[in-house]
Amino acid sequence: MEQRELDSIVHAALVSTLNNATQCERDRAYNVCENIKSNPDSFGIGVSLVSDYQGENQLAAKHFGLILLDNFIHKSWNMIPPERRREMLITILNLISNQSVDATSFPRHIKAGFCRVLVELIKSMYPPYWLDMIPQIQRLSAVGLTQTDIVLLALQQLVEDIYQHRDDSVNSTQRKNITLALSQSMSELVAFLRGTLKSLVDNISPSNSPTAVLLIETLHVLVGNIPQRLVYDDNNLLLQILVLLLGNSQLRLASVEALIAIVSVKPPSKEERLPLLVLLQEDAMGYIHSAVINATATAFTEENYIFIKKTAKFLESVGHQLLILWEAVEPPISSTNLSNYLASLLVFSEAFSQDLCRLAFPIWLSLGRHVKAKRDPTFLQSVPKLQTILSKLVVKSGFPSSRDDQRYSPANRIEFDDDDQFYDFFLDFRHKVCEVLSVYVDLNPQHCFSLMKNWILSQVVEPIRLGAEHPTYCVPTTPSYLRWDGLASFTDVVMKRIDKISWLTSNPAFHCDAKLISQSLIGFSSDDPLVDSACLSCISSTINIIVIHPDLVVPILEKLLRTTHFSRPGTRSKAVLNIRRHACNLLICLSKSHTQYLRPHYDSLLKFVNNCLSNPDEFTNLERSCLLEVIVILTLKNLPNDETNVVARNNLLFLIKGIWESFWDEASHLNCCNSVNNFIIYFGLDKTITDEVSIARQCRLSFAVTSINFLYKYFPNSDVAYLLSDFPVWESVSRACKLFQCCHRLHAKEVLAMLSEDNQSLTEISDGEQVSIGRNRPESHCIHKGSQRSQSSRMRIYFSLVYDDLLHLIPFAANLAPITFFSQLELLKQVFDSALSDLQLLPTFRLKAVVKHFVKPLFLICPVETFAQVGAPMLHPDVVFFTQYISSRWEELLSQQTSSNDDESSAEDAAENSLLSSLSREFVLLLQALLVHNHHPVNLNNSQDFRGSQDSVTTNGHGSTPNGQASVKDILTDKGTLFLESPYARDILFCCFRGLTWDDSTLVYKLANICKLSFLFVYSKGLTNEDVRFVFTLVLKSFHVHGGGNDMLNPLLLLALEIYCLCYQRYPCIKDIMLCIPGVSEVVLNDFNAQIPDATSGVVLEQNSARFKRQKAALERIVKPITGRALSQQHRIDRAEINMPVLYNIIARLAPPGWKRKQIIMCWLIYLTLGDYNE
Repeated sequence: MEQRELDSIVHAALVSTLNNATQCERDRAYNVCENIKSNPDSFGIGVSLVSDYQGENQLAAKHFGLILLDNFIHKSWNMIPPERRREMLITILNLISNQSVDATSFPRHIKAGFCRVLVELIKSMYPPYWLDMIPQIQRLSAVGLTQTDIVLLALQQLVEDIYQHRDDSVNSTQRKNITLALSQSMSELVAFLRGTLKSLVDNISPSNSPTAVLLIETLHVLVGNIPQRLVYDDNNLLLQILVLLLGNSQLRLASVEALIAIVSVKPPSKEERLPLLVLLQEDAMGYIHSAVINATATAFTEENYIFIKKTAKFLESVGHQLLILWEAVEPPISSTNLSNYLASLLVFSEAFSQDLCRLAFPIWLSLGRHVKAKRDPTFLQSVPKLQTILSKLVVKSGFPSSRDDQRYSPANRIEFDDDDQFYDFFLDFRHKVCEVLSVYVDLNPQHCFSLMKNWILSQVVEPIRLGAEHPTYCVPTTPSYLRWDGLASFTDVVMKRIDKISWLTSNPAFHCDAKLISQSLIGFSSDDPLVDSACLSCISSTINIIVIHPDLVVPILEKLLRTTHFSRPGTRSKAVLNIRRHACNLLICLSKSHTQYLRPHYDSLLKFVNNCLSNPDEFTNLERSCLLEVIVILTLKNLPNDETNVVARNNLLFLIKGIWESFWDEASHLNCCNSVNNFIIYFGLDKTITDEVSIARQCRLSFAVTSINFLYKYFPNSDVAYLLSDFPVWESVSRACKLFQCCHRLHAKEVLAMLSEDNQSLTEISDGEQVSIGRNRPESHCIHKGSQRSQSSRMRIYFSLVYDDLLHLIPFAANLAPITFFSQLELLKQVFDSALSDLQLLPTFRLKAVVKHFVKPLFLICPVETFAQVGAPMLHPDVVFFTQYISSRWEELLSQQTSSNDDESSAEDAAENSLLSSLSREFVLLLQALLVHNHHPVNLNNSQDFRGSQDSVTTNGHGSTPNGQASVKDILTDKGTLFLESPYARDILFCCFRGLTWDDSTLVYKLANICKLSFLFVYSKGLTNEDVRFVFTLVLKSFHVHGGGNDMLNPLLLLALEIYCLCYQRYPCIKDIMLCIPGVSEVVLNDFNAQIPDATSGVVLEQNSARFKRQKAALERIVKPITGRALSQQHRIDRAEINMPVLYNIIARLAPPGWKRKQIIMCWLIYLTLGDYNE
């Protein structure tokens, strides 16, 4: 072709991509290029542009010429005779050979163009027409570095297209032939790559380093698709070269990634892993260790940091291979090599970045739990070093914003955007550190104990370093507090493990050290609430030392009681409150776990508590409640009935009765609980600024309810008769009911309008609960800013605490004398008319508390003797209400999600979803506790465990129970049996099945089990045609809601199969419903029915049998059109819609604009549930 014509082609190719050309010019140029691509002589034009063009824009000519060659091979190659193809192949190979050998100056996009052409040639001609492909590309790469780069790029692209299925244009036969041919020639190919790499490394220079990187990347791509023996050929030469290259700054990153790929492959046999042990030899470990040291010694850069993280990942993978080999070879490596590996691992464990240290934790955990590793002397020698490192890692350091040399970490400035993000990360990091530490304490408890002792003894004498940010007091980022905080975490883990293995009690030599530790902590005081609170945490962890040194009880009590008075003027009231509450909680824990040691000091404690109760201004309500709980525990727990203890018990009853009556006398006099209006006025909820009288009344209410709860909770069962005779138990329940009525009415909109502006959010979710569901981030951990909450926030917390205490009061009281409680019909009517009245007003988070803390414990307490007459009639409306409420809320959430873009769903919707899921789970747990025995849980994976026996249910197909298997009645609780035998059985059955349609997949397994069990029982008593239609339609609806995952689909299939096999002959509606499924015809259904064993045959299909699996697979195919799709499948168009029944098409036409297929199917299923499906 003439030069003028070539110039016009190059000009058109340039204009089609120029931004400064007009759209018309670009369109004309584009059409010229497309016409040239369709020209039968486009191959010759492409060759001319690549090799013969002498104009100005040679790079553009080459680029467009390569596009023409690629297009010709891809579209027209099969129409050319084989002889002509061979000539063209030689022409292209010559074109590549004639290119410049200087790879550094050769444009990358031209290399990529040659690569695409070469890959298309291989896919089109190899192996039938190009048997010598491997030798030819070897000769091609020997020409120069440019040609080597092209070959390597082509090999990478070929592996991705063939092995990883990146190119869909390659048919299965072609892919199979290429894969087979490559497998047969793989040893030759790997030898070529290995030899090329060796020659490049022997003469490494800046000019050939990019080629070496490309070659290593090619090996990385190939590793997972070749036999591992090829990697270890030639005396592990490839591994040796890659380890050596870790010291080369240009090749180290590619080398370590290739090593990770090699080590991460899982060979089929342990013998094939043995060559990997070369990486654990002294030379290899030396190179790895020196490479990391060199990277850390130089100036910190992101490239260095990434290399170190990759090396840590490589060492982790080597460690996992080592553990596998340890099972096959004893020992797998010499003690010297293991020591080298552990030394390298220890380097990463104390690295300059917590994120880097975390990479070593999984292998340390695996080593610490490995049976043979724990007995290896070399490994045990490294344990003390690791324990020392972990003791340093629990201290928080490396804040991204810090400029302090001791706490600054440049790596953390890369990993984290701000201190809050680092704070969230460090919580998880410290948890991992403590998990590793807990494993290694057992291996060397003596060293851990010594570390803890030395740290405590040095910390208590170390002066408080406040830091530059806040020179007058400690904050959560103050160096001294960070040290104490880390010490508290370390002490907690060490002492828990030491107490669990009873190491301290069995080693008297360390008893003196233990006493010294405890005395040092008791005697420490910094007058700073944050530091002293961390010291209290250490005392709490070491509290079991009083078992071997009872004389420490008095000083510990004195310190705790003194701390409850802790006060310091300033703005840090939140920190002061925290330490006082910390001391109170520690007193409670001490009284519960070491009652016998505190009981001799009962009189002094009682005197202290009485003094606190008489000074309400000095102590908060929570502190007074905690101190009262201590006295209640010491008075009532395991106390013998001697004269002194009877007097103490009488005094306690008198005290609590006085607290309760003092509140209730004034409340009754002012009729505060007779109406919600009086309730609001009495507690000052209508006032903008709450006066001291109203605040005092609020405190008296909370304290009175809490004190009653303590009494009922801890009172011994043996003396309940005395309590009932001397204390107004049932009267307190009756009064609590009045409080319940007022609390519930407060949720009404017209009542909330009566409150002051600050109190109108009284019934909303508190700040702490919002954090727990992810609606809000936690408050700043810098608590020095003060603790003055807003009025609305304080009242939300107060109301939640009071309401939760009221929920506990009635079950606690009922548990004292269940038979007496459930025999008082008037009291029961008052309880349920108040505590369970106006539930429709309550928000979701409060209904969860009602189910968890009131309904569930109360009905589990109910005696079996009175359940049928009392419990079932009262529980039935609550079960129905909660089912209807949860179902309607899930439908509302579903409509909100489908009407808006999923990517734009707000955090508020996610929080509501979390709350509703929590309520759903609590309700399902209620059903499970009522129906199913704990010792015999229902298991859908083995349905024979609970198929009805002949005395409970007669089934066909799958329903028969083999001899020796448990019947339905064996699995049902006594209350469950009574409930399902009551007139409410059908409602309970429907409630269970409605739960299957809730959009919470975590409940599917439990609900499917409960549904199957209840259905089998109620089925034996008789069901109507409408009942079966309703139940089976809900099961089909659950397929659409939960069918996107195999874990959820399996229990639903088993449930549907069981119901269908039981009912398809007896209830014709089952067949009609199945025929409404798109694609299901009479023929399909008859074929499916033929697979079911006849009821009279006595055949029972085992779930592991081939016939049962075929039947289950057939049902899965039948329900597939209405089965929810996985997330990865939801973007695909489902063509089954064209075969939908007439009803579906009608709904689809009448649906509002924008309705999706999921909404239409849901509407169709609802219609099947509620309407006549034949209309």
